[in-house]
Amino acid sequence: SSGINAEWPLRPGFPSTYRVVQMVIKESVPSRYAYEDFSTSGVFKPLILKEVFQMTMEIENIRGINKSYEDLCYKPLGEFNKTHPLSDCATLSVFQWIGNSMEMLDHPDQYLDRFLLCADAALLPLCLAKFRGPATNNLVLGGYGENSRNYLKSNALIMTFPMDGSSEKLEEIMEWEINVKDYIVKKKEKSTDCDSALIPLL
Repeated sequence: SSGINAEWPLRPGFPSTYRVVQMVIKESVPSRYAYEDFSTSGVFKPLILKEVFQMTMEIENIRGINKSYEDLCYKPLGEFNKTHPLSDCATLSVFQWIGNSMEMLDHPDQYLDRFLLCADAALLPLCLAKFRGPATNNLVLGGYGENSRNYLKSNALIMTFPMDGSSEKLEEIMEWEINVKDYIVKKKEKSTDCDSALIPLL
């Protein structure tokens, strides 16, 4: 079995209008996954994808001092979705390619087909993230090699959480970042099953 490494660096060099927090998920012991005609790296196993998907949702539920992620996230196209306002956040991950559907992760043939399609054509309407922008392969996958289109060989899943970096929200955002780091550390402490271990490299 294989665990997961989670790295949580702040990314420098972005405009001051927003901050970017990025989490990189890798297997601590690389493995392979085979399903029907697909042969992929181990990060595409249903068990790992479901664990990371759940973690992403839990991170989106973490609060700053008084404000939620929904209040603090970067919304490049403004606030349009009154029913599901989190959809306006520019969160990036492979899960955007499947409409953030946990149910699709029960069907490897469907999600692997969709991942291949969207890694090559992120601007297709079917592949657009919930905030109506593209989640391009270089922002959600890592380790597939330079000049390579063998995206299912990627050894890393990348989750990106852009935050509204306006000065009046900065204190709340920094508190949110601290709370997320604490959350990841607690995940590590509670990990007993290697298949779902989330180990932060902080």
